[in-house]
Amino acid sequence: MANMFQLVTRNFFNKKLTRAFPAGPERAPYERTKGRIVFNEKTCILCSICAKRCPSDAITVDRATGKWELDAFRCILCNECVVSCPKKSITMSTERRNGSETKVVETFQMEPPKPQPPKPAPTISSDSK
Repeated sequence: MANMFQLVTRNFFNKKLTRAFPAGPERAPYERTKGRIVFNEKTCILCSICAKRCPSDAITVDRATGKWELDAFRCILCNECVVSCPKKSITMSTERRNGSETKVVETFQMEPPKPQPPKPAPTISSDSK
């Protein structure tokens, strides 16, 4: 009983170990925290590798219309799209995603890539001696 009384009085007068979150300042995120996906539409080539590698099907790419979409509620922050992007158009930010009561789909509209003309077939010359 005496040990418990000492513990209670020590905890009562010592500094608090927890943060008073809404009342206190918000802490900075840790260095390697996975917070949300950031997309750069200026460098994207609409190759759809990110959509193919996404295990939760949170990313959809429509190359014909130039539309890139991220369903934030389906995303599990696995970082697979960031690793697989050949142009590094997708990055992972440390800031947290804002809560929402409605479904959030981030949509980016870009100009669809123009089809490239086919390369001419190489000509094979036969040198017979």
